[in-house]
Amino acid sequence: MKNILTLFFLFFSTFSFTQESLEPLKTNYKLLNGFNNIRSSNITNNGFIYLTDTISLPVIDDFSTNKFKNYLTDTSLSNISDSNWYKIYDLDGNRVPLTANYMSSPTFEYIYDSINLNGLDTLSVLVNELTPDTFLIYNFSFYPITYDTVILWPNVTIIDSLWTLANPDISYSDPSPDLTQDSLNLFFVQPVNEDFNKIWLDNDVYLNNNYSSNPWTLGIVTFDGLNASGLPYDWTTGVTDWTDVLTSKPLFLNQKTISDSIYFSFFFQSGGNGDTPESDDSLKLEFYIPSNNQWSPIWSTHGFESDDWFYQHILLDSNLY
Repeated sequence: MKNILTLFFLFFSTFSFTQESLEPLKTNYKLLNGFNNIRSSNITNNGFIYLTDTISLPVIDDFSTNKFKNYLTDTSLSNISDSNWYKIYDLDGNRVPLTANYMSSPTFEYIYDSINLNGLDTLSVLVNELTPDTFLIYNFSFYPITYDTVILWPNVTIIDSLWTLANPDISYSDPSPDLTQDSLNLFFVQPVNEDFNKIWLDNDVYLNNNYSSNPWTLGIVTFDGLNASGLPYDWTTGVTDWTDVLTSKPLFLNQKTISDSIYFSFFFQSGGNGDTPESDDSLKLEFYIPSNNQWSPIWSTHGFESDDWFYQHILLDSNLY
């Protein structure tokens, strides 16, 4: 993974609903996918995990055609398979029953006995901690799924008296256990032939050929602050927050070194035929560092008004990428 690079854009935008009106964009149907799917590391039951290929240099996109990945959801397709996961396993790798539940703190058995102490009947109680066990607990919040080794106690409290025939007299469980067995089904989607010609993994930006002034290429992408449906990301707030994201597939740089002088170049315009960016808007470029599992800020600019085109030519000068 050391030699894989991913390019990343962020666009910050402020919406003031009392001063501006927002409506869906006029659509250029030739340039849009029929289906859009927001990718996330968060997972849900029956969710989709989309596997992607890498791309090799050189990579050029004039945005004249749609090179955005299409996210399939038809589970009958041959490239989609499913996999079942369970939350709790014992150390031998056996999943515990679906009815099993546990507590994260000790639970106890209380044994009562009547004894004669100095001629008086006295009630004594013996308290025994129930035997804990060690389990593998899988985290269903994110993919890839990871696990922790955790000590848990049975979800039961036992009360017994030695003078009765019942054994035990009473046992009960906490109605709100700390951990219960759970299951998760995920669908894994392998790339299809048409995916190999795609470059971009997101569908946030607006692919078009009419929102810029005097474009250098046949098409452009507009960081418009609206989602893939042409609507605000959040109607409930007017504060500044991140919105549009443009992420490339990982670039395969396995046989490349710094001496190859690899550059990332792009043109941008802070104006055109859309709403002019404000001063607290920004456009940011980040490179992914696989060894640290982090995005590294590389370049940024604040919003300003201009119909000129500006060129950035950025050298990849670190082995981190």
